[in-house]
Amino acid sequence: MKPDYSKYTQEELLDVYENIDRKMYPERFKALCSSIELEKPVEKKKRLLTNPKN
Repeated sequence: MKPDYSKYTQEELLDVYENIDRKMYPERFKALCSSIELEKPVEKKKRLLTNPKN
């Protein structure tokens, strides 16, 4: 079962972004990034997108 990121809050999306295994779930990571882009920007999101872990 794939997560429905449209039902996640901004905080939940950012938490998943920080913790998702991008190698194991590349499709989920792509969907997550699309969902984050649809949300209003916040300072934490800007930091994450400019300084990704992986």
